[in-house]
This record gives sequence, structure tokens and C-alpha cells, in this order.
Amino acid sequence: MTNFYPAPPDLPTQQRVQIEAFNSSAQHVVTTVEEFRATPETSAQVRSMGGIGDKPPAVISAGQQSSSWLKMQDELAALSLESIHRVVVGATQESLLYDKRDSQVTSAAIEQVDDAVRTDRPLIR
Repeated sequence: MTNFYPAPPDLPTQQRVQIEAFNSSAQHVVTTVEEFRATPETSAQVRSMGGIGDKPPAVISAGQQSSSWLKMQDELAALSLESIHRVVVGATQESLLYDKRDSQVTSAAIEQVDDAVRTDRPLIR
């Protein structure tokens, strides 16, 4: 099977091998197809929730997305008054995980949410 998403070459060897093994597997293709098929239903479920109270979600979006996808990300962040939404200009979905600069935004947001939950304080905007 073809690997449509090769791992970035600057990752450590073990992580690169794991990513490439998964990305070239039939399971990856099946999972991706299932995810995209479920998007309309998932989006409808999220919209019907109305909100998640004061839970502090962080939404990190790759800047290289369609405007409709970014709008959905805005809607996701709007489910809570305590949310943050960061769009990383020039980033892709993959770079938010694998690129050192872009993944730092992702890591910082995870740490910020963890801190907000542990200290019962709002997210820093």
C-alpha cells in the first residue's frame, strides 16, 4: 500500500517508523474514510449540544484549511465561554503534530488546558 503521508524526515527514527507503518496501513485508510463519513453527523451532534458550560477547551486550527472548516472550528470553540481558538498561520494538520514550531502551539495549548482544569482558573487568552 502507498504511504500518502510520509513522516517528516527530522523526527526520531522510532517515531518516523511508527508513523509510516500506520500511515501506509489499510486501517489508516479505513479510519480516515470513517472519520470523513461521520463529519456531517458529528457536526450536527455538536451543534445540537448548545454548549459545554465553563469547560476550557482549546481549539488549534491549521491555517491551511478551507474557510468552511475554520468556521466549524470557530463554532466548536464557541461551545464554551472559557475556550481559546488559535489558528496557526501557514500550518497544516500534519505540521501541528510534527513541525517543531507548529507543534509547540499544540503542546502549549494542551498544557494551558491542563493547568486551567487543575487550578480551576480560566484559560489565558
